[in-house]
Amino acid sequence: MKLYTFIQNTMNPYENLAVEEILRRQVCEGEVILYLWQNKDTVVIGRNQCAYDECNLEAMQKEGVKLARRMSGGGAVYHDEGNLNFSFLACDSEYDKVKQNQVLLDAIQSFGLEASISGRNDLLAEERKFSGHAYYQSDGKNCHHGTLMIGVDQNRLSSYLNVSKAKLQKRSVASVKSRVINLQSLNDEITVETMKEKLIESFSKIYKGTPVPYESLQTNLVQMQQNVLEDKDWLYGAKKNAYKKLYGCFDWGEITLYYRIENERIQDILFNTDGMDASLLLEIPEKLKNIPLDKERVKLALKGDGLEQQVVCDDIYKLIKPLLERK
Repeated sequence: MKLYTFIQNTMNPYENLAVEEILRRQVCEGEVILYLWQNKDTVVIGRNQCAYDECNLEAMQKEGVKLARRMSGGGAVYHDEGNLNFSFLACDSEYDKVKQNQVLLDAIQSFGLEASISGRNDLLAEERKFSGHAYYQSDGKNCHHGTLMIGVDQNRLSSYLNVSKAKLQKRSVASVKSRVINLQSLNDEITVETMKEKLIESFSKIYKGTPVPYESLQTNLVQMQQNVLEDKDWLYGAKKNAYKKLYGCFDWGEITLYYRIENERIQDILFNTDGMDASLLLEIPEKLKNIPLDKERVKLALKGDGLEQQVVCDDIYKLIKPLLERK
């Protein structure tokens, strides 16, 4: 197996996310790439989230905080220079979440800290979150990426993110600030630079090889992808003022479903969700578009590929079922 590292120096979120996507597209079988990067003063939202719902856009614009949207699902996060982002890029044959998480845990433990995995996408220290993860794949090529809070400004973090009361209550915490922790507060030897070193050492140890710098990035493709990620339609999406909405909170995530009904048919559906399965959630609005308000027709349209996806589809059916019963 060939191991590569790619250490990004810029803090431009659009360039950094574009580099990640091109690395994912370029990775070959028999390769794993560890990509380390940082953004300066940026809120990054998930693929299926609505910026107007998730962010305090007025405060962000006033204080020069950028908005970015990533390719994966999951929730909104705040990045500053006290945060280190990681990405594992690999084809299906080399993609291994257990191994990838072990690289992270091993690096944290090398500083004398205990860390654990919580749910599907968080890492905790002292029962507080310091790392959130998200995932996506296309054409047999995968990305597992996330944050490592080292010295993030938590006051700014809480001022830019609109976290729902339901999510905080579910986690039994009073605020987003109270449920997260900076690793630097547990060990002052942890800096962005020392964490980079430990991650590369751990990557080598867990994968039993010597990583080398990745030098085959196609920069022309990066610029094309960056143009997509900077586009306002991609960043902000549709305003949902003309839609009615339903809200649900499930084990797989929160969802606000915006809908329009005309002539006893579902004319349009939009989502705001932190659900992790970005690809499935992207497919559902198209499946339901122009479907009559009929229980059997809607249930038939909501078919998932596998048990986990079917759970999501079943929950969405429960959410919209009252609309079907009004006929």
